[in-house]
Amino acid sequence: MRIRRISKRFDKDQLYDAYTGAKLFKGQFATFEGRQVDGTFNRRRTVSYSPDYMLPSRRCVTVYGEVWIMSEPMIDGFQGEPVRVTCSARKSNGLFRVLTAGELLEKSGTREAHVFLRYLKGTAEPGSSSLQPYYEASLSLTEANLAGKFYTDGNIILHGRMEANAAEGFNVVECDLIGTSDAWVKVKLPGVFDPVELTEVPGAEIDGLLVERYSFFTKYDQAQENNYHGDKTLIVSKSEMAVPEGSLTLQGSTLPILGVEDLGDGWALHVRKVS
Repeated sequence: MRIRRISKRFDKDQLYDAYTGAKLFKGQFATFEGRQVDGTFNRRRTVSYSPDYMLPSRRCVTVYGEVWIMSEPMIDGFQGEPVRVTCSARKSNGLFRVLTAGELLEKSGTREAHVFLRYLKGTAEPGSSSLQPYYEASLSLTEANLAGKFYTDGNIILHGRMEANAAEGFNVVECDLIGTSDAWVKVKLPGVFDPVELTEVPGAEIDGLLVERYSFFTKYDQAQENNYHGDKTLIVSKSEMAVPEGSLTLQGSTLPILGVEDLGDGWALHVRKVS
């Protein structure tokens, strides 16, 4: 169709696959002012291209050196024929590793995805007036199994509460900022008594992630009566701690385990410093 061919003449922006670097096709990048529910406006980005082409499977493209996460394509037509394809685009904040608890603790996971982060609000710490950052993470609709995962770029560590499909055509994950690289600690497990040799085998030292109880949110533990100010959540791998019971030694202090949450291949331990 003539109008379809004419529209392609204005496609001047070269797109590349953000994951492989492969050269794709040319399209048109544009901005518009989008109205928010509170009456304010923000600038948004759209990308249009010919229906002769298809986005890469993970729907992330590079344009002029910047990575953009693309929404579900929307087709515009004329007289019964597709003419243009348009996508909303959100600029990537970087490549994040998407990990289970065990993969995070064992530094073994290889899954990575581009993520757009939008600050939503603060999660109040019950013992003070401090607020912890709370984000909405947007990923391509082709990315699945995102809830309950940990997201890290090597510095910050986010935990995804839940995922949903946004109206614009993205997968969005509600995330708490649970820590940074400073949250990593060494945990000493209790020793095991050998009844044959009548000796105690020293416990192993494993990696753990020590975070505030209020930042690692679950609906099961926020209102517990035994959840006192100063308590922590210690995340450890199941492969390194098969049975979470008793107490641990952390930074020279003894921490009894008050509660356990199963994270699949890891544990979230409710601990309290006693000495």
